[in-house]
Amino acid sequence: MLYADSYLLWRREHHATPNFSESAPGRLPERWLQQAWRHQRLDRSRLRTADGRRVRVLHPGFWNRSSGPDFLDAILSLDGAPAIRGAIEVDLDTAGWRQHGHDRNPAFRDVILRVVWSAPGAAATEPPSPPVLALENALDTPLPTLGPWLEEEAPLLLPQLLTGRCSGPLAALPPTVVSRILGQAADVRLRRKSEELAARAGVVGWNRALWEGVLAALGYRHNHWPMRRVAEVLDIDGSSRSWSALEWEVRLLGVGGFLEVGNRRRESERVRELWHLWWRIRDTFHGELLPGFAWHSGRTRPLNHPERRLIVAAQWLASRPLADILLSWIADGEPARSCDSRLWESLKPVPDGFWDRHWTLRTAENGNVGPLLGRPRFTDIAMNIFLPWLHAQAAASGRPALCSIVRERYHRWPKGEDNAVLRLARQRLAGNGPTIGPKTAATQQALLQIARDFCGHSDALCRSCRFPGIVRRLAETSIPEEPSLPPARTDGPH
Repeated sequence: MLYADSYLLWRREHHATPNFSESAPGRLPERWLQQAWRHQRLDRSRLRTADGRRVRVLHPGFWNRSSGPDFLDAILSLDGAPAIRGAIEVDLDTAGWRQHGHDRNPAFRDVILRVVWSAPGAAATEPPSPPVLALENALDTPLPTLGPWLEEEAPLLLPQLLTGRCSGPLAALPPTVVSRILGQAADVRLRRKSEELAARAGVVGWNRALWEGVLAALGYRHNHWPMRRVAEVLDIDGSSRSWSALEWEVRLLGVGGFLEVGNRRRESERVRELWHLWWRIRDTFHGELLPGFAWHSGRTRPLNHPERRLIVAAQWLASRPLADILLSWIADGEPARSCDSRLWESLKPVPDGFWDRHWTLRTAENGNVGPLLGRPRFTDIAMNIFLPWLHAQAAASGRPALCSIVRERYHRWPKGEDNAVLRLARQRLAGNGPTIGPKTAATQQALLQIARDFCGHSDALCRSCRFPGIVRRLAETSIPEEPSLPPARTDGPH
């Protein structure tokens, strides 16, 4: 039988959370520490090494799924020193470094930080390099609450392009039942992202949590963390500073390090104008500027260059507070069917004489430059940041009616841009059939959630996946059809 929270129950059964007691840290799964570091589920204002040095995380690195250190190409600053790039090794305790032979293995020569759960006495007993960072007192949420999230947050590694074993049973289900399954999976994703933002808001406040999420989303895949770091350095909350778009542009590009290089005599008039403003305030951010190697632009299309994304943020920061725009929009009482267009019109970047003709600050003038932000990317930001943030605020303030409005607009938002992960997920779940084509952005979110929860934990032959059996049992059960999705849960973030 398909109940209102069936998908949530299937998900919990598939990811049975190990028992854990903070008084018995030896039972802590190491993968939890890896996920806590990978997603920075940390109060980063409290990060200090065992010998007392302050740790600033400019980029946590890329998770290494083969031999060698756990994370590669991380970027850190210790006690305000210039940023360094290297590897991160995660162990349950400090003894693992020698027990596993990392101290003698050349593959670990580039490790710049060892992340552990606890490190009693490490400052006195461990060599000074690489330094040790304990996470025991630095999580953004108590571990018993955060643990289930860490257990479920596996990488989205879909098996190779084969039809999954669930595709046949899914095709045998009535379309309305498939829609209800997808609706529940989409709801899980909305709540999950809502809880992440609520956890961060508990550390830095609602407005800053919103802006950190927005900057990260503007950075897209390759520049997620550098963009978020810019938001942290500038302490952006979008509510108290009345700077113009140009003043914000100077600060965002300056902290990002984009005003630090080049031959001043050959610079464009725009760059010289920005530098004239930047040098006056540059010392305010001493030690905080991102190094050039923090950014990944080689695999980024010119239209998505981080400089252009920072200009979008500058325009939004210079206009009416973003939180006010979102809260007014969600409470406007207008029909949900046109909700995406109304919010887009409120936040669509305005034409800019320079950025309409240049890809970046230092590229030649070009008459074919596209807009600073397109609707597909705006849809991604709305689905991953704007709507989850609104849902988190409504849930935290005990407003179930507003939670329902957020959820309704989430499910009605038109579909966004297709991508390789979505195409692979559809192939796994639907084969060549038309069962679960992405009709809305929520459907796309549902596909990603199912792929993460089930496909990403299995092999190409689905041998360890419970989802095919679940769907098969549903196909063999007479399920009454319902015209609409069940009501959303309105309990707040944990």
